[in-house]
Amino acid sequence: MAIVILGKTACSICGNLLVDGDDIVSTMHFVHDQAHPFWRFSDSGMHQRCFIDWPQREAFRQLHNQAIGTMIWGEGHSWHMDERGNILRVEGVRG
Repeated sequence: MAIVILGKTACSICGNLLVDGDDIVSTMHFVHDQAHPFWRFSDSGMHQRCFIDWPQREAFRQLHNQAIGTMIWGEGHSWHMDERGNILRVEGVRG
């Protein structure tokens, strides 16, 4: 997951600081190509409200779930981003 320091880290969508009390969406680094339009949003923090209102939200979420959601972790689980940007553990995934 992204390292977010409240009061110091800016939202990757609006540029305002993420502060105590904000609902925050953050992801691990999953876009490796710096030329990709979503590269700066990968491994970043953003206000959940900004994420929900972001016109690119669904495309970003789909890319995240294709990159991260197809990986099998630990004892057979995966991670899935829902429509609000929450990262949910999905149990019972088998390779």
